Amino acid sequence: MLKTCMLRDMEKHRKGNNIVIDVTRRNNHVLSPSWDTINKFKDIETKSIGEERAWENFISKYLEEIDNIKANREIQKIVNLVNSLDKENRDVYLACFCTTSKYCHRFILFDKIDKLIVKKQRTLDDY
Repeated sequence: MLKTCMLRDMEKHRKGNNIVIDVTRRNNHVLSPSWDTINKFKDIETKSIGEERAWENFISKYLEEIDNIKANREIQKIVNLVNSLDKENRDVYLACFCTTSKYCHRFILFDKIDKLIVKKQRTLDDY
């Protein structure tokens, strides 16, 4: 199953052989937003146009940034990993520094990847 966590909780989520993927710019991850996009949201745009509008701009810019072959390959890699580990009841976590989901790229990324994951069919045994 695909999940999210804060980097500070990484070790706790690695228990049970779960996989934690650091999707931060510090880690230079291909699915992290650029410094320019991060800084515009945190500083310039938020002050001049307000948080909500700045966040909408961030989402658009971030989705543009990860709309390329390299990012799509990484997304597919994560999808394949989630699908294969799901059979073993192991999870894959997307991790970054944000302490809340309100303005965090990992939740945008989670939504994008989650739509591509093959959902396990429930059987009567699951109830």
